[in-house]
Amino acid sequence: MTEVEMGKKSPATRLLRDSRAGSAGAMAALVTGLALDLTLAILLGAGRNTDALFVALRIPIGVAVFFPPTAIQVLVPAITKWFEVDDRETVNSKTSSVLVATMAFGSVLAVLGVALSPGLVRVMAPGLGPETHDLAASLSRIAFLMIPPAAMSQVLRAYRHAARRHGLASALQAVLGLTIVTVLLVAPGEVEVGLVVWAYLLGSGLQLLVALFLARSQGFRFRWQFRADSDVRALGGRSLRPLAASGIQLGTRIAEQMVASFLAPGSITILTYANRLISAIGGTLFFKPIVTAFLVPMSKLQALRDEKGVRALLRDGFRLLLFVSTSLALLVAIAAPPFVSGLFALGDLSADQAAILGIVVAVYSASLPTAGTQRILLAVTFARLDTSPYLRNTVYGALANLAFLAVFAALWEWPLKILIVPIAYGLAQIVNTWHAFHVAKRQVGTGVGYMDGMKRPFVAIAISGLTMILTLGFAQRVWSLSPLALIATGLATAGFGMATLYWSTQTFVPGGLRSFMPKEPADPPDRHRDAHSGMHTIPGPGG
Repeated sequence: MTEVEMGKKSPATRLLRDSRAGSAGAMAALVTGLALDLTLAILLGAGRNTDALFVALRIPIGVAVFFPPTAIQVLVPAITKWFEVDDRETVNSKTSSVLVATMAFGSVLAVLGVALSPGLVRVMAPGLGPETHDLAASLSRIAFLMIPPAAMSQVLRAYRHAARRHGLASALQAVLGLTIVTVLLVAPGEVEVGLVVWAYLLGSGLQLLVALFLARSQGFRFRWQFRADSDVRALGGRSLRPLAASGIQLGTRIAEQMVASFLAPGSITILTYANRLISAIGGTLFFKPIVTAFLVPMSKLQALRDEKGVRALLRDGFRLLLFVSTSLALLVAIAAPPFVSGLFALGDLSADQAAILGIVVAVYSASLPTAGTQRILLAVTFARLDTSPYLRNTVYGALANLAFLAVFAALWEWPLKILIVPIAYGLAQIVNTWHAFHVAKRQVGTGVGYMDGMKRPFVAIAISGLTMILTLGFAQRVWSLSPLALIATGLATAGFGMATLYWSTQTFVPGGLRSFMPKEPADPPDRHRDAHSGMHTIPGPGG
């Protein structure tokens, strides 16, 4: 039985299996990330020392967080094309050149960061005192050494994604979290922020080794070389815009941190935890694996100039991301506050700080639908290896974010001024999504049918939300406000909500959850194999 025949008989297409494998790997990364944040909260709490820690980690972690989109948006489509048109040796040679260039680029950033650390921490958090600035600068010098291994790991991760081995590639981030948690738990005596930074550095090194092992298992063989052939040079040029966009996003997060430095001690820590939680739940667990799974076949269809197939794939991806992100936003907004508050209250965070953290996470959740759908809309441009729309999208979002942040900082007179950060972020995501719609319309034209058949799914989501509200109200009347009771309340609310979502979707949506299963279009008939080389021949972007 051929693979095509198996795909026809199986209810789950290869694309869906790729999405599920990626999400399973991302779940491992999410669990370890949550364990890491909880360990830090229990051992360190939230105060000036932890604020200094996260100021020191802001740029190095920012590079580690913002480099993966570049790897996925540029490297995955490029390496996917290389797999289609080149032999394995050539693919390995080109990937090795990219890896060497990445190591050089990351090393330059690390050296500059170490040299400029004292001034950087004062710029990034001007509201902190001199002692906190000094502590942050000393930690920052160590943290910047993370950048080369973190960046190189993403290149190797992209190699495995391009080979459609998404599970372990998506789980790679778990190596970092597991290493840090292990170091902190086995360390003798009281844990200090200095040990945390060294643990991050060790985890980054181990993550690179695991990434190299995974790539080798997929056939990658590293060559100490840098051959700037046409494909590698083109890839370098296309990477500049996503890297610039990543720098802009990092700058926006730094601006948020600057505002938070003037708030109560621990505000930077609370915002960091909240942002990491919402990014892990949305981006890491669902959005990134789904979009990555769509990006590989979409890149092939773009290379084959199958516009009809691209539109169909975009429609399926948008409907899936809209359903997942809207359901997730409602789940987090209702169930997360008690769960997060109870979980982090088990550590050194005060009850008030833990409660504020839960509220901030709930406010951040409002941005999940726009954050999810804009990714699949922009995926069309990445499949075409056109990165300029993404840079413009980032610029528009950053300008909107900074504008909203400035207005709220000047005019906000309510309690919990910390909420201006997630609110400004959410409004900026709307601007990003509006622009992404226009980009997708220009790239693929009309007739996509984004919202076809979404009325009934929205009814199912609303029923789930009502069930969670009723469950939360009942639990708060019955149970106490102790941390364990809050955790149980959040879990019960989420459990009833997911069960109701499944039931209502199966009941009210024709085809139930299966209606959201993507159907990967078959290869067009003009795809052929070269009789002598045995390689697929696909016309490139230039014809």
